[in-house]
Amino acid sequence: GGSVTGAPFDAERNVKCLDAPGFNRFIYSGNFLKTLKKRAQFQLDRHCNGDPLTSAFDFPRVMEATSIGEFDDAFIARVYGFESNIDYYRKNSCYYFLKGVAVPLFIINAGDDPFFDPDFFPIEEGVDGNG
Repeated sequence: GGSVTGAPFDAERNVKCLDAPGFNRFIYSGNFLKTLKKRAQFQLDRHCNGDPLTSAFDFPRVMEATSIGEFDDAFIARVYGFESNIDYYRKNSCYYFLKGVAVPLFIINAGDDPFFDPDFFPIEEGVDGNG
């Protein structure tokens, strides 16, 4: 069998929780976005000779991003070769791969984790269907 903590079942759904108005966006996402922008600046300086017009990612859009979704579309998707943030989310969300797990799998996610939609826990996708 296997076990995992913090499983991102559906990143496309989760980013909507992160980017929704309210506490998560104001406190958590806002601070996280500041950190991500600093990291993008570091990457620009280190790998792109500080050129804000680099083709590696859309630096102006990164710096103008007001949500995690916008950042992911301008930076993550471009750097890692995805068509968009939605393409990235769909190809990296474990929900789409659960049916292929051939051994019992124990998954623990915190109910108050701001990264995850608290109403989405696909127990029915378990190996035995009983969670």
